[in-house]
Amino acid sequence: MKLFENYNTAVQKYGEKIVRELLDNGLPPKYLLSACRFVKEGHNSNEIVFYFRQWMTYVANNNKNIDVNKLSFDEFYQTIHKYKLDYIVPNKIYSDETASFGKLNNAKDVQRIPVQNQWCIKSQRKFDDYTKQGYLFFVIYLPNEPLPFTFVIAAVFEGNVEFYDSYDYEQFEDLRFGNNGDDDHNNYQKKLPDPITTYLYDIAAKQGEALDLAKENNNQEIKENNNKYKKMNKKQVIQS
Repeated sequence: MKLFENYNTAVQKYGEKIVRELLDNGLPPKYLLSACRFVKEGHNSNEIVFYFRQWMTYVANNNKNIDVNKLSFDEFYQTIHKYKLDYIVPNKIYSDETASFGKLNNAKDVQRIPVQNQWCIKSQRKFDDYTKQGYLFFVIYLPNEPLPFTFVIAAVFEGNVEFYDSYDYEQFEDLRFGNNGDDDHNNYQKKLPDPITTYLYDIAAKQGEALDLAKENNNQEIKENNNKYKKMNKKQVIQS
């Protein structure tokens, strides 16, 4: 009954031509009133149907309390953008107009990233294998960058930051003496906002400090064991 009322009201208010055009393009009837309003304001009907499909995927599935009929087109668009970012960039840590950045906690988070990719950590087994070794994974979304750099996986391991494009190719850093930073790793990194690089390298620094401390403790333990061994040998020599 409600859908029939929406149809009749939309036809009376905006005309049958707009209503039929939207329905023929695949718009669900329950969104007719707001969709017709947006078209009447000058937006293309195909564009509106596309946005409503995104609304259903990213907004309606996560928050059923938002009434699209009470939103302006700008509010409608920004709401889609917000929920879309929350979906495709899970566990978001940072976001601005040029970049978004989030932590990957499991393979399902990786699988949500909407781009064809070759990342092996889409497999939960592989993801677990790496995290058990100490890897931490993040996703970086640069909407203005072409593939395969629109989405990049950042991995932090043993004090190093690594970048993998969507073909799973690492952006290698040239560590040779005299290199001025003109390599794949640094050229990609220059595209990132400072808060993202700062966050990643803060984690890498803490990992490096932990490794140095573990190495120092291990060396100290070896030294103490060697001293004990020398004392035991010396005691045995004296007794003999």
